[in-house]
Amino acid sequence: MANYSESKSVLQSRLIAVGFAESDVTAILGEVGNLRRLAFISSFTPGQADEAPLMQVLSELLQRDPSISDKANWRAVFNEAYAIVTAEMKQRIEKVDAEPSVRPLSQPERAERYERQVKKLTGVSLRGPLEPADALVDAAVASYEANELKYIPWEKCVSKEDELRGEKKKDIKFTVEEASGKLRVEHKSPDLVADTSSEIMVQQALTRRALAMDQANLIDFVVMDQWTQRLMKARLQAPAESFAKPTWKQLESADRQLFTELREKTRTESFLPPSLPGCSLVILVFTIGLQGIVPRIPLSALPERKE
Repeated sequence: MANYSESKSVLQSRLIAVGFAESDVTAILGEVGNLRRLAFISSFTPGQADEAPLMQVLSELLQRDPSISDKANWRAVFNEAYAIVTAEMKQRIEKVDAEPSVRPLSQPERAERYERQVKKLTGVSLRGPLEPADALVDAAVASYEANELKYIPWEKCVSKEDELRGEKKKDIKFTVEEASGKLRVEHKSPDLVADTSSEIMVQQALTRRALAMDQANLIDFVVMDQWTQRLMKARLQAPAESFAKPTWKQLESADRQLFTELREKTRTESFLPPSLPGCSLVILVFTIGLQGIVPRIPLSALPERKE
């Protein structure tokens, strides 16, 4: 599931919303599958006078003569699908903004990704502090849709709980439009920052990032979690004599370097579920060779502690 128009759950929700019966939804969903296919299911396009090709497809899908309400529902969902797909294609081709805004997932998409992950990761609790925020999942999905792996900083790995608390603290901003002179009221949510003040907080933040990337079909959770565990091991294990533990700044630099290597590995490859091609190998190499990336600091090189 790459984007909104290719989601099966989105089409299902729209068919139900326009008024199709449950049996008709099942029949249409099994053959069509998503909004992208629906938009090009016949030679008819919005604006043409003859919609016979479009209605012929509906008759074949339902295996009966559609009623007046069926035709009205079919027109509504078809025009919506055509508008969405053409808008996505236009945005992809033109790319007006150098840094396009992240598209929030629809509720059917979000629910489908979450339910699929719950069934897949039976031994992992996805509620509470480990559940990734909607904005975090949206950022991972945006990376998938752009076909370009982007680094997600630790401080951006906010939990769903913190995101819900932040929604209650929206800032109200009043602006006046120059052209019309009308007063506009804007509600802006504060920029949330994940708590990374301790080892357990960092581990939870990285786990949320791994879950978000798994939902976006970027990297399998099990593979990404191996990297999280290796970072925590490097931080928590007892250092050798005359050596100090790596600092959080060093570990974060290693984390960024991993994404740099993954980006180089996937430069000419498309993102294919369930994970990026070659990611397992790159993460394995980084996991084994972490000591070479994050060198330990000899105690003699550290400044003396003042009493």
